[in-house]
Amino acid sequence: MGFIEYYLDASCMLPAEKDQWFKQAICSVWSINNVADGNDTRSGDYVATARINQLEDIILEKIRQKTHGAQDEGKTVRKIFKHFDNEGYGTINCQEFTKAIETIGCYFNQKEVNALFKKHDTNCSGKIDFEEFSGWVACRGAGNNPNVKNQFKTVRAPPKDCIDKIRAQLRMKGMNGMRSMITLFRKFDINGDNRLDRHEISWLLKQNGHYLSEAEFEQLFRYFDKNNDGVLTLSELINGVRGNLSEARTRCVKEAW
Repeated sequence: MGFIEYYLDASCMLPAEKDQWFKQAICSVWSINNVADGNDTRSGDYVATARINQLEDIILEKIRQKTHGAQDEGKTVRKIFKHFDNEGYGTINCQEFTKAIETIGCYFNQKEVNALFKKHDTNCSGKIDFEEFSGWVACRGAGNNPNVKNQFKTVRAPPKDCIDKIRAQLRMKGMNGMRSMITLFRKFDINGDNRLDRHEISWLLKQNGHYLSEAEFEQLFRYFDKNNDGVLTLSELINGVRGNLSEARTRCVKEAW
């Protein structure tokens, strides 16, 4: 986990087309020469992207079958997942995820379930935020029922343009860009509770060189504030800004490890 955490920062500094450079960097640093490239299928845990997409389509269809009238697919899946959230934290682990999709008639082999789970475990925590997953389902289902007013679409849709603007500025600073953001967060966190409010986050971004309009900032803050408590933790901010390793980079790091 720590190995992946380290390379999340490195990945954030590199645009998508730099996958080959990312692989070469890992090989050079760790003096290895047998890391698989992004299209390698030798790993016993590998599941093709096309198959994962197919699994998602099957799950979506099963959810639609259980969604009636003017109901929302997002609400349907949230209700199902909530039943398996034993701890009440709004997240489910892979075992709970497996049980949840089996209740709607999706019986996949464990390798496929694991691959699907990893795709939606966006912060590599071993848990899926089922509110976020519900939003993904709702957005995919939008337009299938004209009577449904999708409650998730505007709230949970990633503010891609805002995040891209921040990442572009971070890349100009190199690896120090992400480090300076973390340093500023800790500087603003006067009481040491690892939480900053909306005003503090706004000033943090400005001091790190990120200038967003008021509308852009509000969209960004609402998206990062997953539990709607009006504050952001360091992990919520950093995980949101740096994003995730791509499928190819994740395989590269795991094989090196």
